[in-house]
Amino acid sequence: GKSAIGCFAALSPRMKGLGWVCFAANSGIAIYYAIVLAWSVRYLLVSVNSMTTYDPLPWADSKATKYFETVMLDNAYACWGKGEEVDRAAMGGGSRIPPLPPLTNASSLLNPFLSPKEFVGFDDKEYLEQTFGYVCHETGFYEQGSILPDNVWALFVIWFLVMAMVFFGTKTLKWSIYVSLPLPYVVLVIIFFRGITLPGASDGIRYYLQPDWNRLIYDYQDPKTGKVTSPYEVWISAASHVFFTLGLSESILITFASYNPPHFPVVGNGLIVAGVNSLTELFAGFCVFSILGFLADQQGGVPISEVVKGGPSLVFEAIPEALSMMPYSAFFNMLFFVMLLSLGLTSLTSITETSVSIVRDFTQEYMDKGSRSATLLLKRTWILPVLGCMISFLLGLFFCRRTGGLWIDLVDGAISKFLLIFTGLWEFIAVAWVFGLPQIRELLFKRLHWFPGRYLGFIWRFYGPVVMACLLFFGVRDYITYPVTPVAWAAALSWLIATVPVLIWAVMAVRAPDHDGIYLSFRCFKGLLPTRYSAGQVGGGGW
Repeated sequence: GKSAIGCFAALSPRMKGLGWVCFAANSGIAIYYAIVLAWSVRYLLVSVNSMTTYDPLPWADSKATKYFETVMLDNAYACWGKGEEVDRAAMGGGSRIPPLPPLTNASSLLNPFLSPKEFVGFDDKEYLEQTFGYVCHETGFYEQGSILPDNVWALFVIWFLVMAMVFFGTKTLKWSIYVSLPLPYVVLVIIFFRGITLPGASDGIRYYLQPDWNRLIYDYQDPKTGKVTSPYEVWISAASHVFFTLGLSESILITFASYNPPHFPVVGNGLIVAGVNSLTELFAGFCVFSILGFLADQQGGVPISEVVKGGPSLVFEAIPEALSMMPYSAFFNMLFFVMLLSLGLTSLTSITETSVSIVRDFTQEYMDKGSRSATLLLKRTWILPVLGCMISFLLGLFFCRRTGGLWIDLVDGAISKFLLIFTGLWEFIAVAWVFGLPQIRELLFKRLHWFPGRYLGFIWRFYGPVVMACLLFFGVRDYITYPVTPVAWAAALSWLIATVPVLIWAVMAVRAPDHDGIYLSFRCFKGLLPTRYSAGQVGGGGW
């Protein structure tokens, strides 16, 4: 097998460092993806316990948001009155009023020196908002709280399972897919037929099939939170979703494909994988929105838009709450989280295996130079998987506090809006321009007896790079205009996550010798330009 480093180096020595950009993206995704699976483990255990003890689910009766924010995250909130002054005497001095001077304006929330006694819990927040019209907001990065032990042990379980699967290699992953691949389809079919029979399901499906096309063109402001979502963010979110579900720009496909025999039918398999993935997601949309339609119906016929949530809120609030309203609610919740874990563990294992392979190939270079430590790392095959999972687990502890959701948004924003799209752009350039489209055509014809036509030549050489460049430009612009957090150090950290891997690749590209052993300088750009070949060299015309 060969990792992304070896693949890009084969295209051009100066593209080798692009493998480390893939490594950075994979590592960030793995770290925050693991905490989502850890939350799923906790929800699964609670669902199983409810099945065995016949106790009601703790997130039933419209308590899903409270359960997630208090039990899973232990959120705290800062509150302030809408006016300049708040009459505490009018509050009656009840015991539910927190022992603090009420915060009078939003700027108080941005004060990093707030005392912990000035924060309130979920119940107090709801009470202040509903009774006295207070405005409350999560404390965010200003008060991250302590590490939650329940999240830590669940995270440890996830990384232990991943470490075992990575350690035993692709053979274990192959056998695990025999279980994890059909199981989600079985669960989806069960949820689908149960969902479409629920009251309000037709409203949810209608909402799913009638999207708001204006969101693709104009800014949208949430009427409740006031958060503005640009149309560029919608396009970028859709692109990053496709990148993640198909493993694009993460070098997963590169690593796994390197184990295929030389004449493996990659074209047909690629079309099958992309088609089945898209059809599965469309089918899953019917499952989800039929349940959300039922949830809206049970809440008094509220608009579907009020119950539709994104990210962790959809998975850990909206859907569990809707499933808890069904007969045999614990069973359906258990099925749902089993499905999430079966899908998530195989994905996380693939991502981790890819990262380990990159480090392994990098270590191989030092072993070839006679490094004893590199030789030891490669001979003891268990060291790299164990070390990688341990480091990822330790970094994941940042996500085990009440700011876990914010850390996910911060890391995911840097990766999805920058690193993945940047890598996709340079993959097009590396293949179609640096290595050369004629050579790629010749290689595919020799290996697969398949010759890409003008259409794919246009996509690879022009259309793809232009689309990636536009997504990258608007993603960076959107990230500057609407930062993921107002906290300066957290915003700076997100930019470091996005830019440091790119700078490392740029330095490696400058220092890498070309085929003549000449280092890249301002006077030596010929290695970055396409080489001209005659059409006869590859058996046909084209771009």
